[in-house]
Amino acid sequence: MDFLLVPDELKHAAASCAAWLQARGWTVNDADDDLSFPSAPSMSARRGSALLVVEILSELDDRRLAEWLLYGKAQGDEFRFAVCIDSLCDARIDIVAHATNAGLGVYIVEGGATREMTQARDLSATTIVPDLAGEEQWVREALGGAIEEYERGEWQDGLRSATRGLEELSRRRLAQLLSQGTRFAPVTGRKTPPKLAGIERAALGRIGIFFSMVEPATAESSTLVRVIDVIRDPRNDLSHKNDTPKHRTSAVKLLYVILRGARELQL
Repeated sequence: MDFLLVPDELKHAAASCAAWLQARGWTVNDADDDLSFPSAPSMSARRGSALLVVEILSELDDRRLAEWLLYGKAQGDEFRFAVCIDSLCDARIDIVAHATNAGLGVYIVEGGATREMTQARDLSATTIVPDLAGEEQWVREALGGAIEEYERGEWQDGLRSATRGLEELSRRRLAQLLSQGTRFAPVTGRKTPPKLAGIERAALGRIGIFFSMVEPATAESSTLVRVIDVIRDPRNDLSHKNDTPKHRTSAVKLLYVILRGARELQL
């Protein structure tokens, strides 16, 4: 490979990085002229449906890196971006700090060998999640951890955490309603009205049944019944799915549904 877009003094780093990637099953292209790219990269590599773009750098170009970051977030398929620098690079500290903060990969070439300092994450896995800053304290406490997991791309864990958070809030609210003397009417073919011990052990499906028993029905109880009906089956299915854009998008939609339910609770 000629690495025509890499300065002569950095071609050794490009060759080392390319060899490191090839040894891990990547097919490397040193002249990828994809017109959808924001700029022509030092090299690109493909493995299955995944695309990795690598820039060989000697100085920080934050504008160029920002363009690639936005490009990656707009992709529907797996897209990763990394910078590669020589260990003696004068701008090493700045480049590493910027790339790490942005979630970009970092490869270091030293003594002719390449090592991965920071793994390049899938930028297409970036999800836009709700901002809880304006929510009630109980909502922030119940869902804050889930939001962080979604932001890290760990949406399967985030979905499970969000569901548990809604379950906990719902149990608290049902216990309040019970202590306030709210009437829970038996529903034909359904469970008997709740007792405190039963509420504390109730899983999501039974919680929905308990809210359906509230009489007279309120906007709160009706919304919780609808929310639980929407999320109950898909959350079990999605939490075991692979990380694909389709599944990730569905999981984010369920997160917004869960937030709607949490907001409705009158705690």
